[in-house]
Amino acid sequence: MPKKRLITALAPSQLINVLAVLRYRSEQEQEENEYEDILLIGGLPPNNPRNEEIVNTCFDISTIWNFKDKFQMVDIEADFYSGKSTFQDCIQKLYSLLGTTHIDVIYGIRNWQLFHEVFFSAYPNSEKIAYGDGFGFLDLNSYEVLKPYNPEGYAIMDSVYILQPGVECVQGIFKMFPIHIVPFTYLEDITFEIAYSLPGLQKYCESLSSISSESFSLALTSYISETPYGKSLKAEINFNLSCIIPYVTQNDLVLVKGHPRETQKQSKLVVEELLKYGYNAIHISQFETYPIELFLPFLSIERAITFASSSCISIAAYKQCEVITSFGSKILSLYTKKKNHALLLGTGYLLSILAKQAFNRNFQAISYETRQSFAEQGRLYDYPIRINSGLTSNDLSQFDQSFRNPNAEKMLLVLELDYVKSELRESLRQNDTLPRIIAENSFLQGKVKVLQDELSSVTSSESIPIQSAFLRNKVAITFSWLAHRWKHLKTLLKGSLK
Repeated sequence: MPKKRLITALAPSQLINVLAVLRYRSEQEQEENEYEDILLIGGLPPNNPRNEEIVNTCFDISTIWNFKDKFQMVDIEADFYSGKSTFQDCIQKLYSLLGTTHIDVIYGIRNWQLFHEVFFSAYPNSEKIAYGDGFGFLDLNSYEVLKPYNPEGYAIMDSVYILQPGVECVQGIFKMFPIHIVPFTYLEDITFEIAYSLPGLQKYCESLSSISSESFSLALTSYISETPYGKSLKAEINFNLSCIIPYVTQNDLVLVKGHPRETQKQSKLVVEELLKYGYNAIHISQFETYPIELFLPFLSIERAITFASSSCISIAAYKQCEVITSFGSKILSLYTKKKNHALLLGTGYLLSILAKQAFNRNFQAISYETRQSFAEQGRLYDYPIRINSGLTSNDLSQFDQSFRNPNAEKMLLVLELDYVKSELRESLRQNDTLPRIIAENSFLQGKVKVLQDELSSVTSSESIPIQSAFLRNKVAITFSWLAHRWKHLKTLLKGSLK
């Protein structure tokens, strides 16, 4: 009688990762026929309107593997977060969902978060295998991130199978468990196999390619406004634009794909803004919850702008094209919350290192101590980092920060002005007292009118070259004044409410 093996994943990308691990083990250890595999999807954000779509995407991807049953645990988790269920209730509901109180082997990304704790606690005698997040990111026992729901603490893993290159996210974790490194080629092979198995994906990509004979500049947008890092939707849109525009020209065709978890149409809004500024852009409007890696076999990509997506690693490896990744400290300081800058800078720099390794197919594991130093190293870069054939794996400190767009500096300033102006407008819209303060102050009335005129002339003045010191100085002064005046108005508002 076959043993029961529970394969778990948070999202489509992680499912592809664990399938690569399973393929590796089946070929290296000849064990595939010994098990009856069950798929369990969960760990998605509560009440996200795209959860059902993401689960269905996972089920579509899973068709290349012989799963006996497929389940989702999203509803069980939602009841817990809404206070309708206890942790023990979740375990009992999982027994009912899977129809068994016995599982022999469990594969999970990590041992923390409600999703993982429930199934590891439900089957304490199972063999527990962690396969990490992203490209070998191992973050077991992250007590400083989230306290365990199980009073007995996090489950202890029996072994770890992670993809190349391997990143130690918790100090000493590589020494605590038997670590098996799965070659990157297993991920590449199974990704392409899945891509060709999905009905309609190749045909859709061919329809995109028919728009132009030129290769695409691919841009992957964020959903940062829906995370603790973001400020607002407007900040996110300008954040995305600031990471894209310096690296494209008006002769390029920019293909924009949104993050699978976006719920505010961020990627579509980015396309609309690019078109407004005179750039050629199209939006991936189908297969939106599918990882970009599944599109790659069917698209010609000249460069990819990925911000801090781990997709920069696979794109660099699969397509051998230029990859622009990380954020840059100047862009982060304007459009995201300050308390998260160190984390984001460190993550961005780490992904740049890994993308560089992938481009050269020369993978090296990253220790915890090395990763900790990346936040400071990331601060040295004002803007995103370009990974291309000019960078060799022997010099990981060598990065290119040049812009492709000759109008990049001007456009970055225009985007800053546009964002701060929108924040001022939002303050006027949301606060009844603020318009009254301005209405009663003729000095402020005059300043706001002058400011509006200045902003209009700056944003529409394409005939003045960026080399003009007058324009550059005018933009800088206007932006500085607006930022100062906006803060001053907020202070006046607070004082009027006392």
